[in-house]
Amino acid sequence: MAGGIAMDLSAPAQLPSLREDISLHPGPSSRDGSPAWILHDPGRNRFFQIDPLGFEILSRWGSGEPEAIAASITDETMFDAEPSDIEEMGRFLSMHELVQVRGEAGRSKLKAATLKGRWSKLKWLFHNYLYFRLHLFSPERFLARTYPFVSWLYSSWMVPLMGAIALMGIWLASRQWEAFTHSLNYFFSFPGFILFGLALFISKAVHELGHSYTAYRYGCRVGSIGVVFIVLTPMLYTDASEAWLLTSRKRRMAIGAAGIVAELGLAVLATFFWGFLPDGALRSAALMLATTSWVHTLFINLMPYMRFDGYYLFSDWVGIPNLFDKSFAMGRWWLRETLFGFGDPPPEEWDRRTEWLLIVFAVGVWVYRLILFLGIALLVYHFVFKLLGILLFCVEIGWFVLLPVLKELKAWWALRERMQWNFRTKVVAAVLAAFLAGTALPLSFSVHAPALLLPGEHSVFYAPENAIVDTFSVRRGDRVRKGDLLVRLRSPELEFRTGQAERQVQMMRWEIAASSADEQLYSKRLVAYRALETAEKELAGYRKLERELVAIAPFSGRVERVALDLLPGQWVGADSPLLSLVGMGGAVGEGYLFEGDEERIKAGASCIFYPENPDMRPVRGRIREIEGLGAAVLARPELASLYGGSIPARIMRSGALVPEQALYRMFWQPDSKSLQTKGQFRGTLVVEASPESFLWRLWRTAVGVVIRETGF
Repeated sequence: MAGGIAMDLSAPAQLPSLREDISLHPGPSSRDGSPAWILHDPGRNRFFQIDPLGFEILSRWGSGEPEAIAASITDETMFDAEPSDIEEMGRFLSMHELVQVRGEAGRSKLKAATLKGRWSKLKWLFHNYLYFRLHLFSPERFLARTYPFVSWLYSSWMVPLMGAIALMGIWLASRQWEAFTHSLNYFFSFPGFILFGLALFISKAVHELGHSYTAYRYGCRVGSIGVVFIVLTPMLYTDASEAWLLTSRKRRMAIGAAGIVAELGLAVLATFFWGFLPDGALRSAALMLATTSWVHTLFINLMPYMRFDGYYLFSDWVGIPNLFDKSFAMGRWWLRETLFGFGDPPPEEWDRRTEWLLIVFAVGVWVYRLILFLGIALLVYHFVFKLLGILLFCVEIGWFVLLPVLKELKAWWALRERMQWNFRTKVVAAVLAAFLAGTALPLSFSVHAPALLLPGEHSVFYAPENAIVDTFSVRRGDRVRKGDLLVRLRSPELEFRTGQAERQVQMMRWEIAASSADEQLYSKRLVAYRALETAEKELAGYRKLERELVAIAPFSGRVERVALDLLPGQWVGADSPLLSLVGMGGAVGEGYLFEGDEERIKAGASCIFYPENPDMRPVRGRIREIEGLGAAVLARPELASLYGGSIPARIMRSGALVPEQALYRMFWQPDSKSLQTKGQFRGTLVVEASPESFLWRLWRTAVGVVIRETGF
């Protein structure tokens, strides 16, 4: 028990003897200022905080029976101890395997407890396939050799220096903000994904080294460095749990915050150098390090709702160990009292401010974990093949979301005999009834759809083939007249196919002309006529495509949009939008209905268009037409999520936008005949529809997803 407080480990038969390897160390003061001690189990490297009464009990553990120990504490200290306090401490020590096991009965009891706490293989797999650790090495020698080279990082002048660099880096990034944000698209390429993984590894390595060096600085042994797999993604971790033996809470918080500070420092330096580096691999690497470190630190490590650095920092700051357990117990008590008014005392005595702190923290953890586990379930669902994805999605939702809810409902059912009608239960029943009525009754009489308000004359020109821009002489905002040339494309492949078709037609015509002088060819004249007809149709199709390569203004108006890559000599993909032309008067509407909504709407239904532009008034109108087939391509890029719209879509290699879910194109007409618009405006169309309940819509959506994803 080196470094700890010596204790007499012998005990009478009524009390189990403490293990000889455990030690008791002074700890930081508790929240109320009272002293605390840390009980260290070196076998499992676990730490338990002991209050003053617990310390008095342990210091007398081997001196007598529970009654004698309680009497000694009452006579010699300010505590009024009872034998039940000593027995409770005995149960605590036995539960955490801190006592010696003697005799066959003790070994049988320990074996039973071990088997009871052991998970089944299936349960272990469900709980650990998204999170498990692998030990790599003990870093003590490495830290001892390298610490002198990094000790200058703990100098007092580092804080103002890094603050100045951070301000300069943020200022430089703000001056090139568009370049900074547009460079993030590199993440979605395969090289970007590899670079992102490398940046994440470097940032986590710096993070863990920050913990390790700071722990070494304050004399704590760093047990190990290893790899933790989170959602099957490898990340480094550091075992600096001996920080619990520090008597200074500030030093313990410094060790906990060191990883965050180190990672923020890396983000600051990467942001700073990004502003100076030329375009290339180094600048992309700096961008990856900056964004990865900023996001990972601010939105993951600093959040106190999971057992990351932010949780331990917050726990130390408020001075409440085992914060999750205490807050959950207080949150469950508050929930039951709010709903049913049992009148039970809180699980622990706290001042009013601390009670609300624990309750608010518990609610925050529940909401955060609900969102997180839903996100993990969706992530797992999308990263594996469909059938396994659906199975793992159900496992995640069932294990991490539904199972805790069912456990709490089971606890409510066990308390049903204590439930009685009072003001709170009546309010809960009324709210529950209103909720069920709102979800089960068909109260939804409208459908919301992404839509556009367009000029009465409006045309979008697309490339019919993969082609080269030959002539382009207009810009955005130019006014053109009917018949003016807008853009001319040229397709070498189409020219080749057209030339082949022309030669085929000429050959067939020569063969027909020559057949009148040759009896053998004359017998095949009918076949030749049919081949000529087929060749002429093919040639006509190619010539039609050639005409479509030339965009002529069908009416007088203004060029509204022009593709960014529309330059002479530039290649454009098939079906990619080139430019749009709007007329000078009138207005029409267009939009898309999500799957299932098209069945609730009929032509002639009234609608109201709410534009995104707050300066515009809502526009009333009626549905003119709904296409019967789902839209394979999104004809209006403005409505796609890639361009600020609300419809999830992806860009194909051809340049076409493909929606991620089934959509039905619709057309609507404003009621006002005199309404005019000189541009197009995006917004939401609220359409009158047949009534539908929320539960039915949820069921229909779930069934549709299952049918679509399982390929039925």
